[in-house]
Amino acid sequence: MISTWTAAGLDATLDGCRLDDFDAMWSLELGFVEEPNVRRGGWSGVSVAELSTANGRRTVYVKRQANHVIRSVFHPVRGEPTLHREFDQLRRFRGHDIRVPEPLHYAHRTFEGEWRAILIVAEVPGISLEDWVESSYGTSDRVTRVAIIAAVAAVCRSMWDLRFEHRALYPKHLFLDLDREPVAAGLIDLEKTRHRQFHPSFRVRDLDALNRRTPRVSRTDRLRFLCRVLGARSSDPRVRRCWRRLVARAAARRVRPGRGQ
Repeated sequence: MISTWTAAGLDATLDGCRLDDFDAMWSLELGFVEEPNVRRGGWSGVSVAELSTANGRRTVYVKRQANHVIRSVFHPVRGEPTLHREFDQLRRFRGHDIRVPEPLHYAHRTFEGEWRAILIVAEVPGISLEDWVESSYGTSDRVTRVAIIAAVAAVCRSMWDLRFEHRALYPKHLFLDLDREPVAAGLIDLEKTRHRQFHPSFRVRDLDALNRRTPRVSRTDRLRFLCRVLGARSSDPRVRRCWRRLVARAAARRVRPGRGQ
């Protein structure tokens, strides 16, 4: 498990401290983008900061976590920092030309038996799918909606073709670069991502997560997206089966409020 890594050729400082000074970076008083995620005696938070490089300053996201671990067959007892999992996935996905943030620096340490980890990634250009749906979906034309649906479907298919389940495929974790032609979509927050070589329904679980958090999207566009992501027409049995499963999941959630929210 890599304990320290910095992007090749990156000579930079973060708010005046060198990237090789873990304690200084850990102690930086940076505000959080949203309330830190607290669980099982640990926490994980994201901050925005400026990285000073030889080529100027650039906006980055600094993720810090303490005792926020995940266990696996490779790390069954102590586990590994979830940020290490995300760091691995970022490099893996970028190696397959899937649009994800560029990792710039990663490090972890133990302090009095506590895992501490830091991950710095470059800012992702564009707007989140969540913000676009809230601000522009209702007034956008069909051509724009189809282009965005195609972009989101393409990045999801690229991930699933590698047999990876995102496990938090929410609109806020999908980013749209509307300045590109054609429109491009990317993924963020990969710390929960899992390889699902033999799991038969991992795609449906990701689709369900995305479906239940886009209530403003029309039924027509939902079906259009499903056809795109499955690479089939609406009359295809695969599309019909998947649609029925998503409808059934939504109905079950209404009966049992609070589950899977």
